Amino acid sequence: MRGRFDLVVFDLDGTLVVHDGPVWRTLHGALGSDPERRREVVRQALAGEISYAEWFAADLAMLDAAGADRAALLAVVDTFQPAPGALALLARLRAAGVRTAILSGGVDLVVERHLPGDLVDAVWVNRVHFDAAGRITGGTPTPYDREHKAAGVRELRERFGVPRERVAFVGNGPNDVAAAREAAFAIAWNDAPPELRAVSDAYLPGPDLLSAAPFLLD
Repeated sequence: MRGRFDLVVFDLDGTLVVHDGPVWRTLHGALGSDPERRREVVRQALAGEISYAEWFAADLAMLDAAGADRAALLAVVDTFQPAPGALALLARLRAAGVRTAILSGGVDLVVERHLPGDLVDAVWVNRVHFDAAGRITGGTPTPYDREHKAAGVRELRERFGVPRERVAFVGNGPNDVAAAREAAFAIAWNDAPPELRAVSDAYLPGPDLLSAAPFLLD
């Protein structure tokens, strides 16, 4: 078996890992951060009044104010699970010599708990920092979320020396549209919105991610 592509880039939440709703909403809801403050921060971010990095910092500050630490975050993350077929698909791609990458506005703890590092060549997500006691001390926001996901695909291409025609993308969210357009082949996955399906080469309703294998492997 060989790959039809040399690099396959995946979204994380809702694609490789499944849980109820967006990861940040899930974390805030489970850990009890201030809902009014959350709504205001989301409004500011969507209105362009604050940057993505400021949005990320505000999310962490709200979680910290709610008393969340590493153990509490992991307790929520541990209720998630890999999408059916996700690990098998990553393993098949690895066996075929295909590079794989995760490009997401999600959280590094999700990858750490659910996706073995030996199956993924690059993980570009938000990273949360903790002190020795496990308290949140800040984080490193991904520069590649929302419309900047296209830049992330280009950077990954350059990192691995892969031409555009040998790059595929798999995602399920409205923030994946730019990344899908940047790849030579895109799969809109599961509950992908109409705007992502419109720019993708295939739509797969799920739930087993291994159903993407015929599109990515010969």
